[in-house]
Amino acid sequence: MAIRVGVVDDVVEKISYINQEDGKVTGHDINVAIYPAKIFSYKRGQDRKRQVAI
Repeated sequence: MAIRVGVVDDVVEKISYINQEDGKVTGHDINVAIYPAKIFSYKRGQDRKRQVAI
């Protein structure tokens, strides 16, 4: 499942990441809205958004 987060005013990049939960490794695709200084992304299975500085 691809999840798009935030208002896309700039470039949208689709990235893949590997998530390990309960000893099970799963891959997910997410869409990230790239802003001047921050990347806003949503990690599946969590109720909170992650805010990561570039």
